[in-house]
Amino acid sequence: MQVENKWYEHFNVSPHDTDICDVVRPSPLLRYFQEAAVRQFRMCGMPIETLRQQDKGFLVSRLGVRVYHPLHAYDEIEVSTWPCDSKLSSFNRCGRITRKGEVVAELTSVWALLCLSEKRLLRTTDLPLPFGNAEQLDIGLPSRLRIPASCEERLCEVGNCRVQYADVDVNRHMNNTNYPDMLFNVLPDPEQGRVLSFSISFLSEAPLGENVRILRALDDVPGTLAVEPGETGRQQTYFFRTKKENGTTGVEAAFTVLYRN
Repeated sequence: MQVENKWYEHFNVSPHDTDICDVVRPSPLLRYFQEAAVRQFRMCGMPIETLRQQDKGFLVSRLGVRVYHPLHAYDEIEVSTWPCDSKLSSFNRCGRITRKGEVVAELTSVWALLCLSEKRLLRTTDLPLPFGNAEQLDIGLPSRLRIPASCEERLCEVGNCRVQYADVDVNRHMNNTNYPDMLFNVLPDPEQGRVLSFSISFLSEAPLGENVRILRALDDVPGTLAVEPGETGRQQTYFFRTKKENGTTGVEAAFTVLYRN
């Protein structure tokens, strides 16, 4: 449903989207935001398929998600999404998830529009959007992710992932919504932790068949206590970098996790 410049969708959380603790994993959380955005384009007369026929496509550059409260199976949620002021080659989009009026999670993201055949960046003026701009959220995450120098020295390999058929989309590379769970899988003791935020910068694509190495380092800056009433624990931030077979960096990311006492 379009209300002024924002699009609203209602979802019922599937138990298939939750982990062993009945908490929605990072990847499904990101999919709620992106599904709502795709529906806004479709219902406003600009489906992604039409863009592809015009030799155009969106590619995410970076995103950040702040998770204020955990979501559980069968929760009824409302997801809102909207474009923000954009310029040059950066399309900015924000989103918010609420449950019974309470804000559960918020997203900021930056997208690029490509000429698919030429792999060339297009400008925001090359795609006038059929809906206006709205507020730019500030969710307290850096607009550009940078791995601290102290963590660069401690990055070590903690896993690898072969990009398989079920991981890719029509562009034949790993869908961006699969990356959060790939990194979540190699967090230390994920059953005892709850993700409070994650940021990802997408630097190069991981094509079908690619073997992706995952590097991780723990931030040495002490964390603070948590936000959920009655919930205590230690807050840790982990930085990630993925490496492709040719040595190219795929993504860089940061996850802040609350580990229960």
